[in-house]
Amino acid sequence: MLQNAQYSVWFRTPAGEGHGVISLMDGDVSGGDNIGSYTGTYVQEGDKFAATIAAAEQPVKVGSFKPNPFGLYDMGGGVDQWVEDCWHKNYQGAPWNGSPWVEGDCVSHVIRSGSWKNDARYARPANRDSYDTNVRYPTHGLRVALSP
Repeated sequence: MLQNAQYSVWFRTPAGEGHGVISLMDGDVSGGDNIGSYTGTYVQEGDKFAATIAAAEQPVKVGSFKPNPFGLYDMGGGVDQWVEDCWHKNYQGAPWNGSPWVEGDCVSHVIRSGSWKNDARYARPANRDSYDTNVRYPTHGLRVALSP
């Protein structure tokens, strides 16, 4: 019988699968993984446990989860991250030195890593998409980085 406590769990949701931590308290469940946070309810009958969870309606607090292997926090699942590069369908002709790929007035910029409102398959650093430069959306933001 599960008790009111925190548990390390394996999630299987329509958005994907993963590991995370949940808290159980008197029929309510809350928790999350490195992609987002979840809330809902649970029932337990004998050795069977079932939870109904929903994704959070806002991003989770920065630093809520462990950093990735490079020591970076919140690389996916926070906000779609605007980058300086203008949108190009592929990398042919991209600067070879890693500098931003900009040219005049960009109609679209690159956004990366998926937001808290996306399915889990989009919440990864390699995810790359375009978005109209003149449109703002609540799940879009930017990453602030400091150099030593």
